[in-house]
Amino acid sequence: MMVPDAVYCPENGHSVATQSSAPGNASVPRSSVESRYSVNHRALLFGSRFGPGKEMNRKSLQAAEMSRAQVQDLLREQNDKLVEGLEVQTVALKQVALDIRHETAQSNMLVDKMGKHFEGAQHLLTKSQEQLHRISKQANNAHVCYMVGFALVLLLILYFLSGHRGQAATSAFLK
Repeated sequence: MMVPDAVYCPENGHSVATQSSAPGNASVPRSSVESRYSVNHRALLFGSRFGPGKEMNRKSLQAAEMSRAQVQDLLREQNDKLVEGLEVQTVALKQVALDIRHETAQSNMLVDKMGKHFEGAQHLLTKSQEQLHRISKQANNAHVCYMVGFALVLLLILYFLSGHRGQAATSAFLK
């Protein structure tokens, strides 16, 4: 049978009288039941985290509020520092991206320029090949002999004009 604490532990030295309406049942006045639920029994049994008294509770609550405010300020400061760091990294990354864009544009221009030069060289080689093919198909082989002779004479002239400079360059290259 459960009996309110006020019956066994009267507060302030007062005892509460109970009347039985039936055998084995204890009836308690309504005010003592309400007072039973108005008390924090857990805090009485295990102790309050803010301290034992109401004044201590207020002081502890104020300290907890101040501590929570300090923690929030500390977190804000850390977040601000992290945001500043991210801003610096973002600016650096943007600069790298712009540099990559500039280098890519220059590389594309260089590739286009080289492509045009190669197309021009290919066009010249194609024209030369067509002319050689046309000359070789002609019935008159004298033109071919003249051209081969001209090329040999030109090579001999260049060889003699280079003189000993070519030998010095070759010997220096081989050393």
